[in-house]
Amino acid sequence: MNSPDEPFVSVIIPVYNSSNSLRNCLKALSQQTYPASKYEVIVVDNASDEDIKEVVKNFQFVHLVREETVGSYAARNRGIKVALGEFLAFTDADCIPHPNWLTTGVDSLSKIKDIGLIAGHLEFTFHEADRPSALEFYDSVVFLNQRLYIEKIHFAATANLFTRKTVMESVGYFNSSLKSSGDVEWGQRVFSAGYRQLYEPKAIVYHPARSSFRSIYKKVLRVSGGQADCNSDREKSWLQFSKEMLIMLKPPRSWLLWKMSDPRLTRITKYQFILLRMMMDWLQVWERTRIKLGGNSVRG
Repeated sequence: MNSPDEPFVSVIIPVYNSSNSLRNCLKALSQQTYPASKYEVIVVDNASDEDIKEVVKNFQFVHLVREETVGSYAARNRGIKVALGEFLAFTDADCIPHPNWLTTGVDSLSKIKDIGLIAGHLEFTFHEADRPSALEFYDSVVFLNQRLYIEKIHFAATANLFTRKTVMESVGYFNSSLKSSGDVEWGQRVFSAGYRQLYEPKAIVYHPARSSFRSIYKKVLRVSGGQADCNSDREKSWLQFSKEMLIMLKPPRSWLLWKMSDPRLTRITKYQFILLRMMMDWLQVWERTRIKLGGNSVRG
């Protein structure tokens, strides 16, 4: 029997094209152990070229809205405005939530009254589980370490994030002008406001590791642009900016080298990873320099 005390939850998913991935995500959300009457799913079409309606029509529990302003954070804000839930859960169209995702995340969020956000675990998946490619390995070790994000940077990636609507109303919504790193900026606002933040390893969302150079390239461009916007690179002195860029070009940190001892990696994959890491570090510096010189961040 469902408890009357279970809060109503709004799951918000921004989508730009990615209709095939969205279909799989919605299928996973239809199989949640959380009571079906206690959650809604809001898909926010961020001006896609693909027909998102064609996907959503097969899932009766989904509400589809559209946001023309380019950027996933503008789309998420649109979802928040129409959300009916007192709890908000965020994931992405290319993710697959575990069946217990909502139950676990809501339970963790309910236990502590002054909690500002819950960062669920993001589990990377590979085409070959026991043999990730260099591209997949790069994606899995460089991005989306939720424990690190909570403990060191004070935010949670929106691919797996729980919060209360009252927290959003207290600290403000996402910065809709940002195309990337809006979750960083918002999470740090939550932390500065005195709310607690928690990493919940049992609230699992599966995230496919990027496996093409193009997808990694676009991700790095988007993240670099978001960092430039969040850190106000245009307003810094060239001396300060140059020092920060030199730090980014330092050799890989010890934890990355430790990760490279992963027995799933072949010697060739390790060499490919080192080369890829160097290329992407230089790409980040180039993109932030381009924006420093007056360019605009890109959607990726």
